[in-house]
Amino acid sequence: MRHKKLIIGTGICLLGIALSAAWFIPCKLEATYAGKTPYQYDAVSAKSFHANTVSLLGRKNPVTDISISPKKLSKSIQRITVTYGDMSVSVPVKAIKADHIAWSYAYGPIYEGDSFHSEDISAKLIYADNTQKELAVSDFELTKTPEILTADDHTVTAKTILGEEQYEIPLNTISKLSMESKELLYEGDYPKSDFSYEVTYSGNEKKELSVDDVEISDTISLAAGNNDISVTYLGKEYTSTITAKQKTAAVVAAETYKAELDNSVSNVTTDSIFVSVQQKYTESGEYFLTHIIVNDPSNQVKGGLSNDSWGSYREYPTTYAGRTGAAVTTNGSYFSYDSGQPVCAGCFIKDGKILKDGVTNGKEICLDNTGKFYTPSAGISASTLLASGVKDIWGTADPLLIQDGQKVDLANQQKINNTYYNRTAIGMVQPGEYYMITAGTAQYKNGLSFAELQSIFANLGCTYARSMDGGGSSSLVVNGKLLNTPAQYDERPVVDFLSFLP
Repeated sequence: MRHKKLIIGTGICLLGIALSAAWFIPCKLEATYAGKTPYQYDAVSAKSFHANTVSLLGRKNPVTDISISPKKLSKSIQRITVTYGDMSVSVPVKAIKADHIAWSYAYGPIYEGDSFHSEDISAKLIYADNTQKELAVSDFELTKTPEILTADDHTVTAKTILGEEQYEIPLNTISKLSMESKELLYEGDYPKSDFSYEVTYSGNEKKELSVDDVEISDTISLAAGNNDISVTYLGKEYTSTITAKQKTAAVVAAETYKAELDNSVSNVTTDSIFVSVQQKYTESGEYFLTHIIVNDPSNQVKGGLSNDSWGSYREYPTTYAGRTGAAVTTNGSYFSYDSGQPVCAGCFIKDGKILKDGVTNGKEICLDNTGKFYTPSAGISASTLLASGVKDIWGTADPLLIQDGQKVDLANQQKINNTYYNRTAIGMVQPGEYYMITAGTAQYKNGLSFAELQSIFANLGCTYARSMDGGGSSSLVVNGKLLNTPAQYDERPVVDFLSFLP
């Protein structure tokens, strides 16, 4: 009996131990997420979880010394393993979903042709609730980038936490490339550096390019008129229209006689007239040599009267040049102090009108409507000359030097013809090309003889040459400025002029 009671007591004791173990000893782990709703890709803390151990009989005991894995939420619903000792439990955590990535490129506006800089790109993660979070550089990797941003290549490819992403950098694309000349152009060849290059962007902004930025032939050949020139920039071809003017006689002269211009004391170079003035010296004298080429000799070479009146008050060459706008003006005929009219010639025509009727005496310098200078033989009437096209006549007491390309014999001329004197003389190579000599200085010194004039004009290829009024009348006005020092220091008012218009 006693043995039986012992067995029962032992069983009761063991049962008590078992029940105690079942109540106190944990057999599993329970956990819940108790923090604020996280964002996808955020990290969560173990402190945001509530965890309990649970015994076999359901006794719950809170625990804090837990660990979690993973800590970063890579999914919108991420299962987090909560571990306590050798027990663990998987807890689903719902995160605010990452919707997309917003890219940006710093330092805009960005223009086609700009270089790409990887350090200027940044990204933000945009969530379903429109929250934005800056991505760290480690959160994405650029796998494909352009070196130069162009309309065809301005897309960046990157590996990101959302997968592969492509981002088109907003770009002001080129709408036009303009090629322009820095100055007036004529037909011919020009180096590419003579032009400027400018691009216009889609927002109408403009940017000047250097010649090294574009691909174009080293030499640009232009014909008269419009020329379509191909220019390549950033791999694209653009066409610009360059207009070139036809080379006039004056323009060709400026190119041909560049050395004259470089050594000139005065010059005029336009589309319509070329003038170079050089100061020359001989053993006995000095002179200004004026070379003149005009496009339209019929209209640009002409005579004129002082104050536009026959027998009026005499006028200074500078005054006449100023009011007519002549590029070159010189004194013309010998004249009478008493009448204020030109003398020596047998008849006079000015601007296509007969002002003194009569016949020639061989002392005339005629200019016809083609721009040709010549001296007619004696005995020809003014009306005949007018009918033949003569529009201006000057009278001279000085000898004819060259006619029809032949030197005139000066051996029988008067003594004065061989002396050194202040002189004005006109020479013609052909209609449209002329030389003038203005010789001598103040006090009637350092002049030239007619023989010297003849030799100079002949060496220049003149087919006609003759001296006009000289002495104190001799004056050369270019661009409105008196270049020579007249024999009496001050310029003398005269009665008529020879001028070349621009």
